[in-house]
Amino acid sequence: MSYELHRFYLMKELFEDFETAAMDKTVELADLRWSYEMVRVPASYPGCQWLMAPAPTMLKVMPEGDQQNNNLLVAQTLAAFSHFVWVVKKGHTVHTNFSYMPDGTNNALVVGATTHHDRDEDEAPFPRNEGAAGLKDFKDMHVCNHVCKGLELQGLDTVS
Repeated sequence: MSYELHRFYLMKELFEDFETAAMDKTVELADLRWSYEMVRVPASYPGCQWLMAPAPTMLKVMPEGDQQNNNLLVAQTLAAFSHFVWVVKKGHTVHTNFSYMPDGTNNALVVGATTHHDRDEDEAPFPRNEGAAGLKDFKDMHVCNHVCKGLELQGLDTVS
């Protein structure tokens, strides 16, 4: 399994725990769905035409109604998920900076995320990992929203 696919698999497991916590507290979340695909991509070295590469995706099924409010709920859900991961991983890992786009229906496709952790690069060489600097940036930039508060998540400074 590639590191990227493994990273999304770990995120999926954490998101299931996040959803369970939200159900226990009756907090409204955007409804996220996860799937994995393999895509054929042009090879970037001589002698090889194509490579199979993972294209992990999360499919977000947006509720009917106001598109602006739906987009806000998606952003708030993903920000609270980042906070949840911070708490669960005791400030050593965070999944953040999710990229998503509408697909022309009531769905949005999440196409990427950044994972920061303070492990040795050999242990988990995830793309876009900025290590301790990325963790600090998340801690400094995160603003709790109603989902974080509804889940009664610990403050980022109190996690150890």
